[in-house]
Amino acid sequence: MSSTASLKSFASRLKTLPVVLGQRVAQHSAPAVTARLNETFAAGADPFGASWAPKADGSRKTLVRTGALAGHLSFVAIGRKMRASLGVRYAKYFASLVFPRAGALLPKAWTDELETATRETIATELRVAA
Repeated sequence: MSSTASLKSFASRLKTLPVVLGQRVAQHSAPAVTARLNETFAAGADPFGASWAPKADGSRKTLVRTGALAGHLSFVAIGRKMRASLGVRYAKYFASLVFPRAGALLPKAWTDELETATRETIATELRVAA
């Protein structure tokens, strides 16, 4: 294959990146951000590391009675976006404790995961396109 043909092939595959790249970044990021969510949940803290307010009797709030809530909180990729998946009906009452507010800044650990996933996905896609 000539270098011109190789370059043309690379250029044509490169044009498809914007369409597919967002989807792949979301797919790659969802498990990593879910892991950060689970870490803060297990620590009894919001995504920014602030501990949940104690119960009325002063004891530590865990939000774990059956384990169903903790076992079902996750992020799922839907196209180029990630959506919070609550899993159980009553999770909506605790969402403000475990997820950042809609439109608010994300915690640094979460943005670090997103940046890493984006870099890795772009590198992989460029290697495939080459």
